[in-house]
Amino acid sequence: MNRMFNSIALPNKHREAVRFLLAGTFATALHYLLLIALVEISPLAPVTASLISYALAALGNYLLNYYLTFSCQIAHQAALPRFVWVATVGFGANGVIMYLGTDTLTLHYLPVQLVATAVVLVWNYLAHTLWTYRNTAGGDV
Repeated sequence: MNRMFNSIALPNKHREAVRFLLAGTFATALHYLLLIALVEISPLAPVTASLISYALAALGNYLLNYYLTFSCQIAHQAALPRFVWVATVGFGANGVIMYLGTDTLTLHYLPVQLVATAVVLVWNYLAHTLWTYRNTAGGDV
């Protein structure tokens, strides 16, 4: 699959951004499907449902980004702790935004989740590009 993306006539950074968006689209779709199912079918509150679905989608997102987006040359032992740190910050931001929007402002959970998603998307891309999956000259982190 990575060969398919490498054949696209785009500079490397643009291909990386396209792959990041595709992996993120998959993870976001999973997050929203789980969120809606948990809120509408289970007795979970939107904030709790959002945090559970975020955590589950993050796992798929890690694997897609490690192998597809960044074609990571560093070991999981180095990349995974960084990913967990970045995901934890995103998890916290997602939770705070969802709490403020749904509990404090009493807004519907889906528009609030859209705002949280936009904020976390920017954070994730910058942190993963600049730190998590960055290959150093020696191939190590």
